[in-house]
Amino acid sequence: MYALISNIYFQVFNPKDEKEFASACKFAREMLAPENIFPNFIHRSSINDAASHFTDKLLECKRPMHGVAAMINGALALGACGNGEKFSKLHMNAALLCLKAKCYSHSRKLIDAPLTGIYKSGTEPVDFMSYQYYRGMLYCGLNDFVKAAEAFKNVIMYPTKCVHSVHLDAYKKLQMVTLMNSGKEFELPVDTPEEITRFINSQSQMSS
Repeated sequence: MYALISNIYFQVFNPKDEKEFASACKFAREMLAPENIFPNFIHRSSINDAASHFTDKLLECKRPMHGVAAMINGALALGACGNGEKFSKLHMNAALLCLKAKCYSHSRKLIDAPLTGIYKSGTEPVDFMSYQYYRGMLYCGLNDFVKAAEAFKNVIMYPTKCVHSVHLDAYKKLQMVTLMNSGKEFELPVDTPEEITRFINSQSQMSS
C-alpha cells in the first residue's frame, strides 16, 4: 500500500523545484509518522518498500538531510511495535541518510538504541549487515572508534550463507579502527562464519 502510493506520487508529481520537493518530503514524513506506522504495523513490508523508495529519491536528488528526521522517527516507531526494539529496513535507510548527510550527532538517537531482534518480513540479512556498516561509519564520524569497531565486527560475525562486498568493506574498516584503538591488527575470531573467513582471506590474498 505505502510502496504503491509512494511510487505513484513520485512518478506523477516528480519534484522539479524547491517548493515541489518540500511537498514531496512533507508527504513522505506524514507517511512515516509514528501515528501512521502503528495502525499499519501488519503492513511493515510495504512500509519498508516505501521508505527505501523515498531514500533512493532523496539520494538521487542529493538531499539526504531532508529525510533524516522522518526516517529515524519511522525506524524507532516501527521497531517499538513489537516486544523490545526490533530492526527493520527503516533502520538501514535512516543510517544511510545520516551518513550521506553527515548528520553524525543526529544519528545517535538511532545507532545508540539497542536492538533485541529483527523483523523477518521485509528484511534480508544484508540489510542488517549494511546497517551495522553504516552504524560503524557514523561512529567513526563521532570519533567513537570503540563502538565503530563493535559495529564493524557485527557485520563479519553475523551468521549468513552468502557473502557480500560489505563483509570486506567492514573488515578493512575494522582493521583500521583496531589499529587506532590498540595499535594491533585485528584477527578474525575462531567463531567467524566459515564462508566469511574464506571470502576475506581470499580477497586479502588477491590484494596483497
